Amino acid sequence: MSGFCLSTEAFFGGLAFGGKELEIYEEVPAVFIDPLILGLKIVLQGYKGFQEEAGYTLSISSDVDFEGVIYKDFSLDDYLGQLLKTLLKDAPDIVIQ
Repeated sequence: MSGFCLSTEAFFGGLAFGGKELEIYEEVPAVFIDPLILGLKIVLQGYKGFQEEAGYTLSISSDVDFEGVIYKDFSLDDYLGQLLKTLLKDAPDIVIQ
């Protein structure tokens, strides 16, 4: 990436991704942050895509199941998209769509 380096400090307080050797997904490479953050599992995985749309996906999901708690989905797409565009604006090899 043209000498560009982005620390996880900007996103996850400096916690590092790891666990690639565990192969948590059979089909694609993936790394995750350990320990959980507020019971949330954070995974960065490869995305083969269609034709030339290969890339990566970042998922944040609950790893805790409480009886009687109703979970609701909400989207952080706009927020995370804007955050990534801002923090990665000087990275010529990374395209945020």
